[in-house]
Amino acid sequence: MKALWKFLVVGIVAVLLAILLVSIVLPGEYSSREELEIRVPGPGAFRVLSSFETFPDWYFEPDFEGDIQISTIDGTARSRIDWSGGEREDRGALIHMELGPDRSRSANQKLNLRSDRELNQDYMDLESFLVVPVVGGMVRIDWESRRIWNFPYNIPAWWSGYEETHLDKHRAAATRLEEYLSARFPTNVFDGFEVIRTHENTLHLLVSEVDTVDRRAGGFSDELLDDLAEYVGKNNLNTAGMPMGLIYSLPGTDSVLQRMAIPMADSLPGRKFQYIRIPGGASLQVNYSGDWRMGARAGAALDSYIETYDVVTREPLLKQYFYDPKIHLDASTWRTRLIVFLE
Repeated sequence: MKALWKFLVVGIVAVLLAILLVSIVLPGEYSSREELEIRVPGPGAFRVLSSFETFPDWYFEPDFEGDIQISTIDGTARSRIDWSGGEREDRGALIHMELGPDRSRSANQKLNLRSDRELNQDYMDLESFLVVPVVGGMVRIDWESRRIWNFPYNIPAWWSGYEETHLDKHRAAATRLEEYLSARFPTNVFDGFEVIRTHENTLHLLVSEVDTVDRRAGGFSDELLDDLAEYVGKNNLNTAGMPMGLIYSLPGTDSVLQRMAIPMADSLPGRKFQYIRIPGGASLQVNYSGDWRMGARAGAALDSYIETYDVVTREPLLKQYFYDPKIHLDASTWRTRLIVFLE
């Protein structure tokens, strides 16, 4: 009988030791990091992250139907958000632990949250946000999400494949956060270029012949413009603005069709060069200074605006030149305006 008791005791101790050993070997902490780069004001992004009132719109899953309560002064250290319910009747809470500038860099904003240990003793959640200003009116949000399981709850967490679940939930929440910020802070600044939406009057243009050029090289053409300028001067015609380039796309190629144009005060019957009329209306405009490299960036910013807000435009893309390369030798001073009309 004693031998049986010894056997049972040894067996129980062995099982407990085995469980302890397994819990030590198995991971107890699961972490993932998501990085967002988005065009929103840095203070605005930090205000969203530090205000628990916004959390129901992006932190929780869309189908969450539990109760959410926010206590203390929201947006300040030690405020908290509590929730309960959902499909698994979960209970949880997050508490502000650190709120304010990142001490390593004054331009950055840092926010640390942790769960309430007394409310849930199975695990502890840690959420860390760092808002970093980057070029072009952008901010980068580094979001690290950690869950630390206590013994012995790390064993079923590992067995159920919690690592993949944690990653999927974090990734989905980061996507919701990006969508929320984009909707809350619509922007017209892309890569540092301001895209202006304004009305442009009808244009009466004296235009040159069509020339096919490389997409990157589309711009000011002395050869095309000189003939137009000579014709205008000889005939004492009334101009109505600075010269323009008209750019038409050629899908599937690296080339574009280009014309040079001079805005005129009225139509020109009996003219030597072709005259076209571009109806006025709503337009998008981008101003920049510099050579074709800067122009390529400005054009990309305009394309980003069009794609972001899903607007429909009509050709041609207009480039209005406020310089003469023969006189202004410093390319950094070449001021140009991109104009595209909206449908």
